[in-house]
Amino acid sequence: MTATLPFAVRARLLLWDEVVYASQFAVGTIPARMTAPRAWGMPLLLAPADVLTSSVQAIRLYLTALSGLGMYLAFRPWLRVVEPWVVPVAAGLFTTLWTTVLYGSMAYPNLMLAFAGVAGLGYACRALVGPSDRWALAALATAFAVASMLRPTDASFLAAPLLAVCAARRAWRPMFGVSLGLAVGWVAWAGVAFLRFGGPIARLRLSSQVTDVILGFHPIPIIQALDGPNLQCRPTALCGDLHALEVIWWFALPVLVAAGIMAVRDRLPYLLAASSATLLALSYLVTLDWSNPRYLIPTYALLALPVASALVAGTRRHRVVAVVISIALLLHVAGQVMTYRRVADHELRLQTVLLRQDMILEGSLRVASPCVVFGPGSVELSFISHCRPVLDTSVPSLTDDRVQAALASGEQVVVIERSPLGGPPSVSGWRQARLGPTGGTWAYVADPPLGRP
Repeated sequence: MTATLPFAVRARLLLWDEVVYASQFAVGTIPARMTAPRAWGMPLLLAPADVLTSSVQAIRLYLTALSGLGMYLAFRPWLRVVEPWVVPVAAGLFTTLWTTVLYGSMAYPNLMLAFAGVAGLGYACRALVGPSDRWALAALATAFAVASMLRPTDASFLAAPLLAVCAARRAWRPMFGVSLGLAVGWVAWAGVAFLRFGGPIARLRLSSQVTDVILGFHPIPIIQALDGPNLQCRPTALCGDLHALEVIWWFALPVLVAAGIMAVRDRLPYLLAASSATLLALSYLVTLDWSNPRYLIPTYALLALPVASALVAGTRRHRVVAVVISIALLLHVAGQVMTYRRVADHELRLQTVLLRQDMILEGSLRVASPCVVFGPGSVELSFISHCRPVLDTSVPSLTDDRVQAALASGEQVVVIERSPLGGPPSVSGWRQARLGPTGGTWAYVADPPLGRP
């Protein structure tokens, strides 16, 4: 995953979701509140790096190394399931996607879920052929345990076709392995639901409210998200411009998947990969009227296997077909590189703005822990400033109860405003500074009263 290194080195901030996951164990930081949709798999994966340092670049380099290892472990079991040439081609196809490269150094669960899902299905196929293969059964359970800890609902969608095949074939050992793995994540999820959210039903209700679940069929947002530039297309207008070269591969996927399945005699492994990928994709297509390109990373990882089968079979048929495939792949990679650059440049520009704001906060405004930041960019700024993160970007007034409660508890308070406030008395006792160009963002800082804890 060396292609992820440029972004890993240059991206010096963690984004909103990354802050939530990394802050749970990062040394010197205050944990952000884990909301209802979030599982504990990603914080646990980050923990080996987090307990040693809160350096953003160190965390990103750790994730880059973890992604490289995950790619190897994910596709390795397939070497004994499908034709060996298909496996490196599938892994190579998956790494051509800008989402794979970009998220290889980012603290989001979707890429790790993709690795766990691909590995789990690979070991499941081995276990179906050799049910006495204890290593395959143990690896199968482990892979789905990791997947369910990362995102239990997504892991269940990935496992559903496999469980159906196991039931039809009465393959009880593989079925037990999958079920055991899923149970690990769901038990942890249910335990947190009872402890913090009033039970599983209440947690599901809260999760649907946070993600704005709207039942229907929403393919357009998925297509609009394919070429960025925003990492989250919410609202969809943020990603409304389409570039044909960068999205055409998505429309070719169904044809290539079908061709790859038809090109082999033993079709079950590819059918399992395709059905699991499709079911996961549908779970988003029918519930969200907005999109985030990372949600379908596991889908693309699984579909890479039948697509690779189609390409390998095609290159063997005729030289002309091989040349056409080569040209198509070059155009595809060129499109993905363009998207990657657009998205990465967009994110780095946003980070540059926030880093400049942090320099002003810690410099001229003398912000230091214990502190709390309110307003736009507060979550991202809180991690590098070692302030308490507030998962609400609404801007309170300087006399708001939350602000006064923070001051009373002994915290320094930072309120970030999109425009300057009026004069005294609203700003009396607050230090202020412009965080951007004329007319840009302003920050207001107040120290707690003397004698407070």
